[in-house]
Amino acid sequence: MSSADCRSGGDTDDVVTGVGILQTVGTGAAQSNLHVKGIAPYDGTAEYIASAYSPGVVDTDATQALAVGGTGGSGGGLDAAFGSTPYAMCLDPGDTITGTQIVMNSVAGPTSAGATALAAATCPEDTRLLGGGARLTPGTAGPAKPIDSYPTYLDGTGLGTHSNGQIAAADGRPTRTPGPPVRRTAGWRAAATSPMRTPSAAGMTSTSAA
Repeated sequence: MSSADCRSGGDTDDVVTGVGILQTVGTGAAQSNLHVKGIAPYDGTAEYIASAYSPGVVDTDATQALAVGGTGGSGGGLDAAFGSTPYAMCLDPGDTITGTQIVMNSVAGPTSAGATALAAATCPEDTRLLGGGARLTPGTAGPAKPIDSYPTYLDGTGLGTHSNGQIAAADGRPTRTPGPPVRRTAGWRAAATSPMRTPSAAGMTSTSAA
């Protein structure tokens, strides 16, 4: 587990608006054993997960990106080359974007091997989605891992929809402007595979000047 801090360069105003992770696995037989367990906004102290927070807005103006890697599953073994490096996209708030909110949601994990569970963090009214992330807890089950994380719409099912978040915002559906929109149906989706683990989605939304 490691974090990237938007304020490490001395700027006391920067906040995190995007997160990323780079994993190094080496060339040995164990390389398939390293998994992403989470990449999410972070306040430097506590993770935004279900055991610590209720769903909804859990923080404002977070400053770090957290990367969590773990091992387990059919690959087996460890490699000294294993590593998980976090990346943060940072913003200096100004007249247009005055600050950010962190919105979290979580669901119970799937109950059978190979199944998936979906969590979507939705933007409050009058905010705009900036970014998001995913975290799987607890991270001790070997093969359990987040399998995707992306912006989407919670717009029902059927032709022309995003199947309540199962399809990415820009994946073969009509373009919306602005998008994702300033309403509660915009969200950041996270899905996880493997039984009995809790996927959480964290969305970063902007607050704007009136």
